Amino acid sequence: MWIVCLQKYRTGYRGFIEEPENYVMFQFSRRDGLQRLSLYPRSDFRDYTHFIGMMSRFVPSNRFFPAPMELNPPDPDGFERLWRILSRPSLD
Repeated sequence: MWIVCLQKYRTGYRGFIEEPENYVMFQFSRRDGLQRLSLYPRSDFRDYTHFIGMMSRFVPSNRFFPAPMELNPPDPDGFERLWRILSRPSLD
């Protein structure tokens, strides 16, 4: 599974997954596991940068990874590890 965007949400995480044909908005919690909420066909976007630009209208752009990050299996520890990577202060 490739995670492109991640943000903490009350009891888990929300974000976007990259699949071969779609970007998928998801929610993950310990109780309910991974739930797919909405599909966005990748063909609707020129590239990854275009997708980030469009979705940044609704989700802060600093919640997107510069490139998709692999997460297998999707479990609480894996999401927490990715969250720590994403929320580290940049060295810019």
